[in-house]
Amino acid sequence: MRTKLFLLLPAIWLCGCTGPAVRSIPAGYTGKVLTPTGWEQSTLSAGQVDLRSPDGNGNFSVLVLLEATSTTVKEQFLEANADAAKQDNTDHRVTTKDGAPLSVDVYIRAMLPDDESTRDRIFTLVTPAPDPQDERIRRISIQNIYERFAQMKIRNNIRMIFAGYPTYKDIAANFGQVNEQISTMVIRTFNDDHVPLKLQDVQLSNVKQDPAVFKAQNDLAAAEAQADAIAKIGEAIRRNPEYREYMKWQSLKEIAATGTQKGTNTLIVVDGDTSGSWAQAAYARGK
Repeated sequence: MRTKLFLLLPAIWLCGCTGPAVRSIPAGYTGKVLTPTGWEQSTLSAGQVDLRSPDGNGNFSVLVLLEATSTTVKEQFLEANADAAKQDNTDHRVTTKDGAPLSVDVYIRAMLPDDESTRDRIFTLVTPAPDPQDERIRRISIQNIYERFAQMKIRNNIRMIFAGYPTYKDIAANFGQVNEQISTMVIRTFNDDHVPLKLQDVQLSNVKQDPAVFKAQNDLAAAEAQADAIAKIGEAIRRNPEYREYMKWQSLKEIAATGTQKGTNTLIVVDGDTSGSWAQAAYARGK
């Protein structure tokens, strides 16, 4: 009896080793099995697939998941270190014709095409990324496809569009036109380069000036406004000499009131203006 049990144990162990290795294809994904000898023919929809256990040499099949839902790709043009997660010391901002840097976000929404031939092409041309939690799963996202087929050209063309405008003010004044230019360019790039994605929408967002440039412009505007106000006062005085006399005596009254508040009984003010009488006096008595 003991001998029979001893003989049965290896059989049970072997059955456990060759049992099913089931993985799921979630909703919003399509899948394809990559075996040690190549791709299986069929493309799979949401459900489960048995990958089976590794063979005697340790070779095994993996499930490659392809994202099939609508996804938004965010193209960012940021200054150095603005995105702490990327640890990037390069300034990626766009510039207008005057050389002023701008931080810009562009949102591109796309999804997987419906035809099987295009989907099969993606499986063969885009390297899937490993799943950190499962060695038998690989993934291809819409972001991966976009980066592989379109990103470099689109980013360069966005830079060229902004460089065609003289200043940030021109961008702000023609925001809709800039958005339309970018949308048209992305559509043309997808068509000309046969990007295997179905483009849904393109939107320009979050165009910001460099904070230092913005502050300098505000300071300049404030200085110009102050200079303009001084110039207008000077012009008013030149046109109305009496206004100068009026402002002078208003100032003397304020000085006298200040002296009174501080307890001064009498305040004498001597006017040395040679255009009028050689001396004038005003006094204010305290209460």
